Amino acid sequence: MANRYNYLLFLGILLISPGVFSLLFSWWVAPVNFYIESQEAFREPGVEFFMGTDDLGRDLFSGIIQGLRNSLLVGIGVTLIAYSIGIILGIISGFFGGMADHFLMKLSEIFMVMPNFLIVILSAAFLGQGVIILILTLGFFSWEHIYRIVRAEVLSLRSKEYMIAASSLGADFRWVTSKHIFPMIIPTVSSVMPLTVCYAITAEAAVSFLGLGDPDQVSLGYLISNSNQFLFSGWWLFVFPGLFLTITITGFTLINFSRDS
Repeated sequence: MANRYNYLLFLGILLISPGVFSLLFSWWVAPVNFYIESQEAFREPGVEFFMGTDDLGRDLFSGIIQGLRNSLLVGIGVTLIAYSIGIILGIISGFFGGMADHFLMKLSEIFMVMPNFLIVILSAAFLGQGVIILILTLGFFSWEHIYRIVRAEVLSLRSKEYMIAASSLGADFRWVTSKHIFPMIIPTVSSVMPLTVCYAITAEAAVSFLGLGDPDQVSLGYLISNSNQFLFSGWWLFVFPGLFLTITITGFTLINFSRDS
């Protein structure tokens, strides 16, 4: 059974490797901005253009490389913001309890019933279509699940004998958190991170598909949306962006599954 989950972890890492490679080396593999470069339109995949060109003569391979990079940046940025908020609030709620716990639990319930995707669309419409705005919006409205996980872990840890002993000996909140709480919640928190990255990548692609993404940054969602009217005349315009979006999301899902199991 362990070998099976190791295999899933390896497969997941293999599937996200194009995205990681794009994040680290897109400046070298696709140095020219996808929106600027223009060649002959509707070139089928071949030696010169590995994935063909689109209706405006832009190299689809460069677009996918830059789109994967931007997707990973959004995923990592949203995860960092959401987990920072969720971990801090979860530790405070679980450690202190009382009115602070009650207030934060009610606040998390409010955030859980909010239509996050609608909020992202409204923020793009009113605040602007920028990657930074998208990351901040998704991150700020995605902390409630990790908050509940951390809170439950801290409530469990608070009743441990070494925690009671540390508090009895005068250990303050900062010392207990850094020495006992934070190291113990990291494995649990890290096990669900891939799903948050998946959510952020999917949301970014969906927003860009609807035309509300950053107009200055390439997105896989934009590439898929742009291919709608060329499904039969330019099959590669839809297949390659959709394929790389699918395998990236699948890769993170497999990593999460292998860690949970």
